[in-house]
Amino acid sequence: DTCGIALCRLGEEMGFKPGGKLKYMALGQGMGPKAAELIEAGAARGLWVMLQNCHLLPRWLKNLEKILERLQKPHKDFRLWLTSKPTDKFPLGVLQRSLKVGHQVWLGYCCCRSH
Repeated sequence: DTCGIALCRLGEEMGFKPGGKLKYMALGQGMGPKAAELIEAGAARGLWVMLQNCHLLPRWLKNLEKILERLQKPHKDFRLWLTSKPTDKFPLGVLQRSLKVGHQVWLGYCCCRSH
């Protein structure tokens, strides 16, 4: 999606290259555990982590909130980027601690960054 492309460009400009310090995955059925591992690794190593299509795993979003609550002193460079179509399934705790960035809202996509 265009949000992911823009984030990859920003990451490259800041030294976070895709496949290097910028890790990303498209979410779908069964991807929750892998996403959790990626978040934990990113928080420990100072990676940028992008999870795309969060709207496809609405039940897992509560787990995401718990994962973020458990993070103790994440690396200063760690950033979690989330892309999603509009959904009312995002837990309030995730939204409250996130910086929300709308990107081509007329297409129904937005990006959120949580740190």
